[in-house]
Amino acid sequence: MISTATNPDHARPVDLLTIPRRRPRTRAASQTAHRAAAALGVTLADLRPHNAPPPVGINIAPGATTLITGHSGSGKSSILHDIARTLRAHGWRVVQPSTRPFPERPCTDLFPGDPTRAMRHLARAGLGDARCFIRPPSTLSLGEQTRLRLARTMHRAEHLARRGHRVVVLLDELGTTLDTLTARAVAALLRRFANAHPDLVVVAATSRDDLFADLAPDAHIHLGPSMPHRPARPLLDDITIEPGDRADYLGLALHHYRPGLPATIVHTLVAWHRNTGTAAGVLTVSMPTRNGAWRTAAWPDLTITSLHHLNAEVRTISRVIVEPRFRGLGLARRLVRTYLTDPLTTRTEAVAAMGRACPFFEHAGMIPVIRPTSPRHQRLRTALDIASIPTWQLVNETDTLRRIQRSSHRGLLEDALRRWANDSGATRRFAHGPLIDILHAAAPAITAAPVAYVHQQRREVAA
Repeated sequence: MISTATNPDHARPVDLLTIPRRRPRTRAASQTAHRAAAALGVTLADLRPHNAPPPVGINIAPGATTLITGHSGSGKSSILHDIARTLRAHGWRVVQPSTRPFPERPCTDLFPGDPTRAMRHLARAGLGDARCFIRPPSTLSLGEQTRLRLARTMHRAEHLARRGHRVVVLLDELGTTLDTLTARAVAALLRRFANAHPDLVVVAATSRDDLFADLAPDAHIHLGPSMPHRPARPLLDDITIEPGDRADYLGLALHHYRPGLPATIVHTLVAWHRNTGTAAGVLTVSMPTRNGAWRTAAWPDLTITSLHHLNAEVRTISRVIVEPRFRGLGLARRLVRTYLTDPLTTRTEAVAAMGRACPFFEHAGMIPVIRPTSPRHQRLRTALDIASIPTWQLVNETDTLRRIQRSSHRGLLEDALRRWANDSGATRRFAHGPLIDILHAAAPAITAAPVAYVHQQRREVAA
């Protein structure tokens, strides 16, 4: 029995296409199959399906999303095969996640273009983590691999749509092998993707009965006697953000890509998923650093006369961490927006090395500011250029040290590295030590291109 229902919350146009069904094909039976049937006293004809399943209607209007549910063996995959066959015959391009093993290369290598673009594709799918960027897929969890397949599927669908093709995305067994929280998060992620691409059609099939609220499909086809119970609230509707403490931050700190803790923590916000009691995300606020080259460009009216004056005017968002299962759903932006509605000071700043890959500060209303390269960093970069050592190679300190030791510019490079270390109180202790320690300190400072973000709360003018 097939039950079909539309989502009353969606008023999307309907372009119904009838999908004819085929009787499942059966291959010639082997001798073993013949003998098994004989042992049971039945003929092969008795076991073959006699009739094709009834046709189903699919909304192929731009932006339509359909969810197909049913227990294992109910025919969900067969419907998807019939949809793919019919739409291809009508000139559509069908995009499905590849079932092939992932190449054993870093995840950023699985997308064309520059690294920043690849990181953005991964971040959209909830893989906005340095570990996910540089590791091969085999080291990822099952949930992360599911997100990676979804990211590659998204990229392929977008590419075809930009070239003018009519595109349908077909997803089988959505979330079937995942725990409930991760499966619902992936369904919500797919909903965000569909919302961002209203020219695509999405059809997803699953044996789960708890994804409806998060996917929020326009139509629901259930293969069974009756429609299953639907959770009343999407996953993110159960998120509440409230003040937290240092312990809340420490509970999620291991999920941040940078080692070490903020020098100070003066305020914490934590996002709780109430149904499960899970800390879904955390934001920490710290005192500002003394030097911030971006402040002059960001706030021309701000004149800092003392550290006390700076502390009275500015606070820094020092960490925003989202638990991996909740990534890609806009929770980081929501945490930042929540803080900006009632900040500790009039001016707020943040510096993010992943700002170009995950621009959630900007999406939350903060303004990006170009950070000028300091003379200290520029001198070291110039020395590396003279020796033909690309700055990105510093992330592999051992190989870089070998190149320096073999270089005809070895003296120049050693002097440049020691001067770089000596020119800052934060690294001066390395200036006369082993070069490998200086390289370890220089790598993140020289190679990363952090983006500074600022926000200024408007002061209400008394009437």
